[in-house]
Amino acid sequence: MKRLEMLHYGSTAEDMSEELGYSKRTIYRDLEILQSVGLPLEKERAGKNIKWRLAKGYKTPQIPFTLTELMALYFSKGLFEPLKGTPFKSGIDSALDKIRRTLPVNAIDFIISTEQTIIPKIGPFKDYKDYVQIIEQLNYAMREKKKCNITYLAYGREKSDKHLYHPYALTYYYGILYCVGFSELRQAIRIFAIQRVQMVEVLEETFKIPEDETGEEFEVARFLDESFGISHEGKLENVVLRFSKEIAPWIMERNWHPTQEITKLPNGEIEMKMKVTGMSDLFCWLLPMGDDVKVIQPKQLMEDIVKTCEQTVKQYKKQ
Repeated sequence: MKRLEMLHYGSTAEDMSEELGYSKRTIYRDLEILQSVGLPLEKERAGKNIKWRLAKGYKTPQIPFTLTELMALYFSKGLFEPLKGTPFKSGIDSALDKIRRTLPVNAIDFIISTEQTIIPKIGPFKDYKDYVQIIEQLNYAMREKKKCNITYLAYGREKSDKHLYHPYALTYYYGILYCVGFSELRQAIRIFAIQRVQMVEVLEETFKIPEDETGEEFEVARFLDESFGISHEGKLENVVLRFSKEIAPWIMERNWHPTQEITKLPNGEIEMKMKVTGMSDLFCWLLPMGDDVKVIQPKQLMEDIVKTCEQTVKQYKKQ
């Protein structure tokens, strides 16, 4: 669109393909989309080719996004629905509303029709509209690298703990918003579920992001990648799992962990190897699969699953 505005005499699809690095099919598709949203495109024959150009005097809206980028933004709006009422959802709503006001009517219709054909299915999630103040305080503390006094009620506990906390980053996992940071009380990295944070007091004292054992600054993303889910208890362990041929196609359709290595076995089964921490999340993932999965390693995980299955059988035999 911007390219056509710059070329007063127009350009052929072939020239645009070569200059922009897209196939001619993509160029023709985009030209059709631009016409469908009401942009005044004109074409004229130049020898054996056809030149495309915008009608004389037309200026496109000053939006630094392509239509594809706008579609992606509107799709992400649906993904943020679980965070309704928080700065994250209200922020994207406000930004998209400003963009919408600058678009031609036909372009708005095109985006709305796209929203109706790409619909995210959101699973169970926590409603965070009552936690806006806590989220804003943590965001400020993370941005300014300020320590916080946090009152936190851990799952299954009746009494809350008070932590002098260095908040590093927020992360969103399976419908729950978490804060990753360092607890001076525990002298370790702790991941706090936002809905269990009862109070946050931002202090004037600042903190520094520590270095890891290699001398590099601690990276939250790398830390989170080590765990199978969100929990990060225990050390990194080598995990070996064997899946039945019935469930193997479903397992192979997805990437479950950055370190996973999958080997196909002659009998149709598959073996997955990975190095992870957080056995409790791995346990919860494996248990519903029943006899379609067998834990080869680590031994403790195998024993925990056997014990739980035996207890479950006993529970049902009582009835």
